[in-house]
Amino acid sequence: MMIVKRFATQDEGGFAILPSMSEKALSTLKASLAMIGAIVGAGIFGLPAAFVHVGFWPATILFFVLAVAVTITHLFFAEQLLSIREKHRLTWLAKHSLGTWGEWLAQLTYPLQIIAANYAYLLLGGEFLDVIARSAGIAIPVGIWQILFWFVCATTVYFGLKMMARVNAYATAALIVALIWSVIVLLPHVDIRAVARADWSDWYLPFGVFLFTLSGLSSIGEVVEIANRKRKQAYIAVASGTLVSAAVSWVFGCIIYLSAGGYPVRTVSEIASVFPEQYALLIPIVGLLAVATSYFTSAEDLKVSFTHDYKLGKVLAPALALGTPLVMLAIFPRDFLATISFVGAVFIGINSMIVSMIAVNGFGRHKTRWIRVGGALVSSGIFFIFLFGVLQRLLSRELL
Repeated sequence: MMIVKRFATQDEGGFAILPSMSEKALSTLKASLAMIGAIVGAGIFGLPAAFVHVGFWPATILFFVLAVAVTITHLFFAEQLLSIREKHRLTWLAKHSLGTWGEWLAQLTYPLQIIAANYAYLLLGGEFLDVIARSAGIAIPVGIWQILFWFVCATTVYFGLKMMARVNAYATAALIVALIWSVIVLLPHVDIRAVARADWSDWYLPFGVFLFTLSGLSSIGEVVEIANRKRKQAYIAVASGTLVSAAVSWVFGCIIYLSAGGYPVRTVSEIASVFPEQYALLIPIVGLLAVATSYFTSAEDLKVSFTHDYKLGKVLAPALALGTPLVMLAIFPRDFLATISFVGAVFIGINSMIVSMIAVNGFGRHKTRWIRVGGALVSSGIFFIFLFGVLQRLLSRELL
């Protein structure tokens, strides 16, 4: 039950400060919001296309199966971080639980996940700028906007303009409000008959897109710290943050799908076209801010990781962290959906498998037999779910 502090202090005018939440409740709330802020982002803009491709029920069932698997994985990772005193992350845990091969695997997949995700942010950020510019009568190739988006973001990170990056919380709040408002705006345009359409033969194709949208592994450490490393508070924050994010994302994907009337919604401009004209820029403007702050945070994290964990020089570390996505922009196809599908299924999938393997080892050492057996079975089951996604993406030529 939520409690409040007594009026312990007064302001300069002698008036008692208003009652506030307990420290436990406040830290849990902050940690939950941090979890939501880390998850709700660029991935949601790939959900409408996934629903259009496979239909309502196949997409919904797969989405929530993965939501449960991701929530359990997040809780496994939180427990692993809470079991040690130092502020270590996945690479250290993999080394000490799985050995050298686990450390090497995590060292490879972690930076690749961030680099590829930043590449996806460049693609989406450029599309947002293009939609906004075209509404103002400015028509230039979207590739130019993607390069401009990279330049602004890379300059911000390189020169350490942290003030701009700190708007992340406000951008996330604005994005969630915009998503809720989007649902309200589109409700009159929903065609409920679209719920009946389903293509079960391709049910697995959105796996990577959904996992990219749902996962927040890289933020669990921060959430645990915000929760003051208290086990119950951390569990509540991680579980509630993940499930609330899943619900918000699913509602957004569904409402776009049900309002599109069968129209393809792969790009930002196609998503914006579903809205009434007066609201067409709602998503592009707020989404641009959210994607930019996501890029700031992840690029800065990767730059620091290259500097301290990989012992790269002060010139090489930012060059790799900031320059690699731009090189990818020149080499790889500029397909946002294909990118997040691969990143989600392969890189996030492998990192989630590592967490599951660490959990199997942890449960194997538990003193209570039913926890030892049950925990090992659950974590092994989660491992094979992610393994399926990795193999499906690597072996299949089909795309959304």
